[in-house]
Amino acid sequence: MKPTLQAVLFDYDGTIANTDLIHLDCWNHLLAKFQIRFEPDFYALNCAGVSTDHITLRLARDYPAAGLSPTHLAADKDALYEAWMNLKIIPLMAGVPEMLTFLSQHDIAAAIVTGGPLGAITRTLETHGITHHFRTFVTREDVTKGKPSPEGYLLGLQRLQLPAQSALALEDTAGGVLAAKAAGLIACALPHVFTHNHDFSSADGVCHDMHEAITWIKGQFLGVSG
Repeated sequence: MKPTLQAVLFDYDGTIANTDLIHLDCWNHLLAKFQIRFEPDFYALNCAGVSTDHITLRLARDYPAAGLSPTHLAADKDALYEAWMNLKIIPLMAGVPEMLTFLSQHDIAAAIVTGGPLGAITRTLETHGITHHFRTFVTREDVTKGKPSPEGYLLGLQRLQLPAQSALALEDTAGGVLAAKAAGLIACALPHVFTHNHDFSSADGVCHDMHEAITWIKGQFLGVSG
């Protein structure tokens, strides 16, 4: 018998919104005055899916001579990202609207569990006209520990009033998959250019994009092939 799927809990950065290159550019803009630069390969392995607070703490540890303040640097990063968002529209990852329509058609709830700030997330969703698809948002303002801690996913399940075994997490990073699995959810990974080298061995499935994930959900939960 196929398991019953009642909800899909989405990560945001790199899963719903194509933001990693934007975050990388923001970091390098801020760090240029300290003569520090994140190369794409370094960012992919060490920063994709990692909270801003953890990144700033690592910077302060790895570059003690720079005299970095993790608190101030995190605030500056958030401000720069907010400013960028006020100027441009953040694109969605391929297949996101189709996935949300598919879930709505099958009466499967959608939610977001992310380490990002609520304001940045809702602005993007409103711009693309998809806010109404999501029943709840769990953001970094709601938790004390970010991914790979399961705290965010446990809170999402609590708000949805659903058991973990009835929910699927869609994640683009290894840390996100570990968080979802620690909370008891089924997890499907969607690697992209910044996360394709992550270890997704703990994921229940790996798909190239949302279109493939729709097909995977049909087969795993609805008994439909193709």
